[in-house]
Amino acid sequence: MAFLAHRYLGNGFGSLYDASTILILAFAGASAMAGLLNLIPRYLPRIGMAPEWALASRPLVLVFLGTAFLVTVLFHADVDAQGDAYATGVLVLITSAAFAVTLHVWHKGALRYAFVLITAIFSYTTALNIYERPEGLKISSLFILAIVLSSLLSRALRSTELRILNVELSPEAIRLLAHSPKRHSEEQKTHELDAISAFVRNRYGLPADECLFSSKSSVLTPLISIRPYGLIPAR
Repeated sequence: MAFLAHRYLGNGFGSLYDASTILILAFAGASAMAGLLNLIPRYLPRIGMAPEWALASRPLVLVFLGTAFLVTVLFHADVDAQGDAYATGVLVLITSAAFAVTLHVWHKGALRYAFVLITAIFSYTTALNIYERPEGLKISSLFILAIVLSSLLSRALRSTELRILNVELSPEAIRLLAHSPKRHSEEQKTHELDAISAFVRNRYGLPADECLFSSKSSVLTPLISIRPYGLIPAR
């Protein structure tokens, strides 16, 4: 299109067409980056699929820009060379959206057959594009593999981190503080400790030999509410 614009409509119109195309692509890339910056810090670090620095926007911007420059260099800034990967990604996205809409309207009578037909058309187009241009599938598979491996590595490293943000006394503990602990027998203390120990071990998957209470634990200890990062308080 740019070639035709320059050749048949003059360099002035062709330059305007080039500038508008660059701006459209720039805004599209900016919107995609804004979406990633909004989604990744909100969800991935909380479930251990991204390191702590992913909570900050500036490092993520540098990572995305570095990835974009790397892809540009690897493809020698050739639009035709990137066309296969782009076409595969767009077709997979459209096919997934069509399938999701089909599931959404599945119980709405005859309307579902129209969406089934649309999904079948896009599925055939995607499969044919992947068969004729497998480079897009190879590139996307490499990206998926890199994401999965980095997520597993990050999750393994974060499994050793201390995830406790703060400790709060539960209402039961506050009420007990107003009374003398001597009123509670040692048998009652032991029973309460055993009950809370079983609850904590079952909820957080702790082994039987994991130590939960110190030798100086009192009846107030199991009534302390521990709030882990990203989890619902255990109350």
